[in-house]
Amino acid sequence: MLQSLYRIWKKPAKSEEQDPKKALKRKLQILLNAVDKGVIEDVKDVIEWFEHDLLRNKQLLADLYTLENERNGNERNGNERNGNECITEHDVIIKACEAKQKNILYYLLKETHFLDYLVDPSVSETEVHNQRKKAIELALRRDAFCMVEMLYDHWCGNLFWIGHDILKLEALEKLLKDAKQTAEKNKHNQQMWINYHCLTEFNTFQIELHKKLSEESRENPPKDNTPKATSLAGVLDIYNQYNKKDIRLPHDCKNIELKMQQNFEDQSSIYFKAKFNVMYEVYFRKIDFNVSLLILENLFYLRR
Repeated sequence: MLQSLYRIWKKPAKSEEQDPKKALKRKLQILLNAVDKGVIEDVKDVIEWFEHDLLRNKQLLADLYTLENERNGNERNGNERNGNECITEHDVIIKACEAKQKNILYYLLKETHFLDYLVDPSVSETEVHNQRKKAIELALRRDAFCMVEMLYDHWCGNLFWIGHDILKLEALEKLLKDAKQTAEKNKHNQQMWINYHCLTEFNTFQIELHKKLSEESRENPPKDNTPKATSLAGVLDIYNQYNKKDIRLPHDCKNIELKMQQNFEDQSSIYFKAKFNVMYEVYFRKIDFNVSLLILENLFYLRR
């Protein structure tokens, strides 16, 4: 009975068949409901439908965003959206985090570019920040750090260095700082709190590393290899500093903290060194991967 009602609800009305904008909004609502319920088949069906006539649907979506922004421009306060507006990428992301749909979020971020089509260009930076903060906080409250990391990677951009943008990294720095209070409230999940701290430290590493490289020298590299090799040597210096940096979070109990500090400072102990690397795996994995890609991307500059 419920399945029959669901099929009836999914069937477009005649008025929607005559109005492609209404049909598009209905399809996006079906996608949002599918994300909430975890029905990935329906998510894929909507994406397939959208991409079947991609140019037409992208134009319809742009028209919808423009019309709704003109209609609601005086009513919106820059921070909130009403429920009748056309669905955007952040609506889908927030719904996935709220419902803790990790697999669907992974599919949307890693296996399709569909969310890129749902970007409303008129949305202010403040509203984007608030929506992203809401998504991060929802994921943290549901003990789903993997979703936080997926979103960070998505908003950060291409992992290859040419795709990094200092403005994106600085925006993420503010985002992680503003959502930190929610992460701290979940200290009962010690590993998630450590992982969040690792992500914050990694973003700091990325900002410093990005500043070390000149954008102009990457776009117009000199014929002489020396300046480029020198820059990469500087990158490795920063990597060594952050690789040896003490990023460990102190324990709330002073006696336990003192004992842990002594254990981790014992460089002869393979056990405690391995334990430290496992606990802070997110940090070390991401800085290793980041620098490895950077070196491979510019490897030809080091040829003699």
